[in-house]
Amino acid sequence: MPTPTAQGAAGTGTSTGGAALTEAPTAVPGYLVRWGIPSSVVGLAAFVVALAVGVALYVFGVIPNASAAQFVTNVLGYGAMFGVVVLVVRRRGSGSLGADIGLRIRWVDLLLGLAAAIAAKLIAVFFAVAAQRLAGDTPVQGNLTLDSDTFWIVLNALLFACLLGPFVEEVFFRGLVLRGIRNRVLRTAPGSVDAAGYALDPARLRLANTVAILVSSVVFMALHLYESSSWASALALGGATLFLGLVNARLAVSTGRLGAGIVAHILFNASSVLALLAVGG
Repeated sequence: MPTPTAQGAAGTGTSTGGAALTEAPTAVPGYLVRWGIPSSVVGLAAFVVALAVGVALYVFGVIPNASAAQFVTNVLGYGAMFGVVVLVVRRRGSGSLGADIGLRIRWVDLLLGLAAAIAAKLIAVFFAVAAQRLAGDTPVQGNLTLDSDTFWIVLNALLFACLLGPFVEEVFFRGLVLRGIRNRVLRTAPGSVDAAGYALDPARLRLANTVAILVSSVVFMALHLYESSSWASALALGGATLFLGLVNARLAVSTGRLGAGIVAHILFNASSVLALLAVGG
C-alpha cells in the first residue's frame, strides 16, 4: 500500500487519489487499515472469556474475596479487550492508535465530553424513572459493589469503574468496533475506497458512518445488559448505555477523536460511583 503524505495522515478530507469529500474529513478510515468486523468479534470473545475466567476463579474458591475477584476480573477483561486493540492496530493497521482509531484528545473535547455526560445522565434518570413506574420498584443494576475496605473502593470503584473501564471501552467500541464496521460497509461497494483505504464516495461514507454508529452502540448496550437483575433494570441500564453509546459514537465520527467520548464516559461513570458512595453502597 502507498505511504501516505503528511497531509493525508493528518486527515485532510482528501483521498490519496485526490477526490474531495463533503463529509467531515476526519471520518475517513485511517491509512493502511486492513481490519474490520472480525477483529471486533475477536475482541468481544476475548473479553467474555476473560470475564468467565475471573468469575470461575471466584465461584470455585480460588479467589474467595468478592472484591479481589472483581478486581482480577476487571484486570483480565479490560486487559484482554485493550490487548486485542493494540495487537490489531500493530498487525493489521499502521501501528498508531492515534491514526487508526483516533486515540487523541484536545482541550475542546473536555467541553464536548462534559456536555455529552450531562445529556447522558439526564437520559439515564429518565429511563430509571420510567422503569420504576412500570415495575413499581426501584430498578437495581450494575456489577459494582462497594467494599467497606477503602483499598478495594479505590481499585474497583475509582480506578476501574471511573477511569480504566471507560477508557478501554471507548478505545474498543468507538475505536475498533465503530471503525471496523464502517470500513466493512465502505469496502463492500467497489470504488468506495482507494488503494490506501480512504473513502471516495461521500454518500457511501455517510451510510457507513450511520450503520457504524447504530450497530456499535447496540453492541455496547448489549454487553452491559448482563449487569441487570430484572427487566426493569435492563430497561434503565439499556436506555442509558444505548444513548451514551450513540452520543459518543457521533462524537467519534464528527471529530475523528476518542477524546470527547472518553471524557463523557468517565464523567458518566464517576457520577454513578459518587452517588453510590453517597448512599453508602
